[in-house]
Amino acid sequence: MKRIIVGILILTLVILLLLGCSEKIVLTGSSSDSYLFKMPGDGLIVDWSYEPHPIVPETTLFSFFVHSIEEDYEGKLKETVCAMMLSQVLPPGTTSGSQAISGGTGRYSIKVFAANVESWKITILPR
Repeated sequence: MKRIIVGILILTLVILLLLGCSEKIVLTGSSSDSYLFKMPGDGLIVDWSYEPHPIVPETTLFSFFVHSIEEDYEGKLKETVCAMMLSQVLPPGTTSGSQAISGGTGRYSIKVFAANVESWKITILPR
């Protein structure tokens, strides 16, 4: 069953990469993960939320980084951080927010880092 779900997720990501990000993308999880997507020229809005650990919320870690992926002059892939969110620098009790990301049309990845998180959700929307 797990292989079927992973296969469906991979197929969905491939379709999204081919179509670009003209519709919203919803990502969910409870641990660290990464995803690839295409960004339209107008940029994106990233809405995020997470549920901290119910017993020891002070041990919760949630952050994400958005990287642009480009080829250098030798044809090697290069990732550059263009946005990030770190739960450690937010006011206590903040478990959701929104971040605008500017950038040119191209390939991007979002890397989510989560520890002691019950669940998280990231929605990527075109601007």
